[in-house]
Amino acid sequence: MSRQIPISLLLLIPVSIGAFLGGFGAGIFAIILGLAADHFLFGESAFHIRRLFPYVNEQARFVFFIIEGLLLTGIGHWHRLSKLRAHESVRRQQMLEQEIVDRRELEESVARSQRALQSQLAEIEGIYAAAPVGLCFLDRDLRFVRINQRLAEIHGIPVEAHVGRTVQEAIPEIGLAIIPQLRRVIASGEPILEKEISGVMPDDSRAERVLLASFFPVKQSDGFVSGVNVAVQEITEQKRFEVVLRESEEKYRLLAEVSPLVIWTAAPDGTLTYASQHWLDYSGLTLKDTQGQGWASVLHPEDRERVFAEQPEILRKKCPYETELRFRCKQTGEYRWHLIRALPLHDELGKISQWVGIAMDIHQIKCGEKALRVSEARLLLALEAGRMAAWERDSSTGGVAWLDPMHIRSAIDFEDQFQTWVQGIADRDLPSFPEAKDQPIQSYSQEFRIVLPDGRLNWLEVQGQPILDNQGRCRRLIGILSDITERKHGEESLRHTERLYRTIGESMKYGMWVSTPEGSLTYASESFLTLTGLSVDQCSGFGWMAAVHPDDAHRVWGSWKQAVRTLQPWDSEYRCRGTDGCWHPILARGLPVKDSRGAVICWAGINLDISRLKEAEEALREADRKKDEFIALLAHELRNPLAPILTSAQLLKRRGSERPELLESASSSIERQVKYLTRLINDLVDVSRAARGKLKLSFEVADMASAISQAIEGCQPVIEKNQQELVLRGVDQQLYIWGDPARLSQIVGNLLMNASKFTPIKGRIELEMNRVGKEISITVRDNGIGIEPNALEHIFEPFVQFERPLHSGHSGLGVGLALAKSLVEMHGGKISVASPGKDHGSEFSIRLPLFDQLSGRKSDPAAGEDEVQPIRSPIPCDKAHPARALKG
Repeated sequence: MSRQIPISLLLLIPVSIGAFLGGFGAGIFAIILGLAADHFLFGESAFHIRRLFPYVNEQARFVFFIIEGLLLTGIGHWHRLSKLRAHESVRRQQMLEQEIVDRRELEESVARSQRALQSQLAEIEGIYAAAPVGLCFLDRDLRFVRINQRLAEIHGIPVEAHVGRTVQEAIPEIGLAIIPQLRRVIASGEPILEKEISGVMPDDSRAERVLLASFFPVKQSDGFVSGVNVAVQEITEQKRFEVVLRESEEKYRLLAEVSPLVIWTAAPDGTLTYASQHWLDYSGLTLKDTQGQGWASVLHPEDRERVFAEQPEILRKKCPYETELRFRCKQTGEYRWHLIRALPLHDELGKISQWVGIAMDIHQIKCGEKALRVSEARLLLALEAGRMAAWERDSSTGGVAWLDPMHIRSAIDFEDQFQTWVQGIADRDLPSFPEAKDQPIQSYSQEFRIVLPDGRLNWLEVQGQPILDNQGRCRRLIGILSDITERKHGEESLRHTERLYRTIGESMKYGMWVSTPEGSLTYASESFLTLTGLSVDQCSGFGWMAAVHPDDAHRVWGSWKQAVRTLQPWDSEYRCRGTDGCWHPILARGLPVKDSRGAVICWAGINLDISRLKEAEEALREADRKKDEFIALLAHELRNPLAPILTSAQLLKRRGSERPELLESASSSIERQVKYLTRLINDLVDVSRAARGKLKLSFEVADMASAISQAIEGCQPVIEKNQQELVLRGVDQQLYIWGDPARLSQIVGNLLMNASKFTPIKGRIELEMNRVGKEISITVRDNGIGIEPNALEHIFEPFVQFERPLHSGHSGLGVGLALAKSLVEMHGGKISVASPGKDHGSEFSIRLPLFDQLSGRKSDPAAGEDEVQPIRSPIPCDKAHPARALKG
């Protein structure tokens, strides 16, 4: 090889660069390129080794080049791998740190979300609790997931009775109306707002209510409806108010239409909004033409300018307004005077909501005022010519001129009384009307009781009329003086008679009534109007029939028309609706009142309250039914023991001497049945004595634990026979009471026997005694058949049995609980019963006053605390209590 070695060494430079920058592959590629460059640029091919390297040193250089290139390539590759590993390690470290940061941010975000969610849940709970409307959330199966207390109150059942149950299960009758709406909201995803729903709630009242419900779909992010939010507001009272309001509006509208007065309303700014039909007929305008200021088109031109000039001041003052205006009549074309009166109506903020007014035709009054004054003058002259006295007083001189042909004023002390009265009129501040010159204004009258010269007492009535001058001052007084003694006597007699008959009528609960000969009612006493809630106008005519029961109306109406037609006395019973919503039985009786010629001038009658009579009849029927049931029950209970007694007697008669064991069995049977009959008779006697207040008790300081022990001992055979568990709590406490020990034991025994009768075999009976304040509390509790709610208030009535006993044997007469109640009350205590309902057992509780051994008197229960306290007997007792053997 003739080339110099440094050329090969130079070729190592690109090899190094390629290895360091490109890695192992780039280094090998650089070696190959170096060999190729060495061959093509500086000599022969490097692959002809023998020719290229004839000497060993050349071969060594070639091998050295290859090895050096490979080493450089390896070093470059290792360096590059190290850099890549370092870079990858840094990248992973950065990724790990970023992941840690992201995780912390995510955890903080989750924590914030949880706090926000908890806050939102708390807000929702607060909204649910405080919302004045009912709120609930239903899932897609229409089950209650959440409901607030208000909606539960509307439904009449507790919140717990809703959650987890479907709408159909919880509120079946309302559910029929709202389930289609709910399914529509779930299917469409669109809300339904303010849907009115009517139905009967599942509470005890069974009253129909009206609800206003809105349904809002709850959507997920993908639009899926997961449930429905429901908002419910009860609008029953609002609906009733709307009905009443509509009826009232219709009533007043009809009143306005039939009234001879023009009734109108205007907006707060004075523009007319409504006028009654009478105005439309009078003016010939339509309601649309009248509204606004259109009514002024028929106003007299001379009045129009004055009205519109006064209107701003009236609206500013917001006070009542009165004026006189002339309006053109369509039929005659003349302008007639009308008196206009208006009152502002204010809202709760004190602002005027509208103006209400009337227009009254006073044309005849205006035109007749002059004629009226002339007529009054003529009337005074006519009275002066009659059997009366006329007088005139001059205010300037105070003198009185009389025209007194009958010398009425000659009575003793009359002049002094008259002058005092006249002077009182003259001294009054009379209203000033300059235009009322020589015209009378307000008149005055006074009645005097006088003594005539012959000693007789008479009544006089004096009437006076002030006449004003052009300055509005009283210029003179004119009047008449009349002897009204006979009228007074007649009025007093009439008042006396009226008071007498009115008192007689009102003494009956529903009073008297009077009608025309044709049967149209003209008068009804106040008590009847109060009962029905009708006004005098509503009751008049035949309006009273509106209060008669629909089932009685046809019969009552027919009998009344028959009586009016035949003039026969009317006697009818019917039910009348009262303001309390109840139907009250009434006996109505009426007779025609005839004049001296026999013509009927009116009908008069009375309304008698026969509710007590009806109640007595019903009570008699109920008593008769109970008597029959009691006789049947008594016969059954007395007959049952007689059969074993008869059988035992026959056995004793036939074979008693042959078989001693038969003698003992028959004797036991007879003894047992006789004891049962004795107990039945004793219970009947005790109940009868208690009802008549003849039951005697032997009071002493009694140990309640001992009385309970005796009661348990008497009831134990029955309880064991029925395989029932008797659980005792606190019955060994030594609590003392002032009472009859035997009767106290009888009270507890009756309750235990009652519990055993109505508790199934292997059932549980609990007897518990505690001290509650200054009282002894005794409770008998069982898990038997329970008591229906409607039977609780009658459970202590004698001879009442709502259910048959669960066990064979004697069912009793139903007097045990009644006797227990009487005995408890005779000991100054109270007895009560509670039961969740049928098949849920019952609980009887007795409260008896504790005997205070220190003071030697009964404790006052009202002075004690109403809480159960541990008992410590004041008297030591070492004997074991017999009831402990049964303690559970």
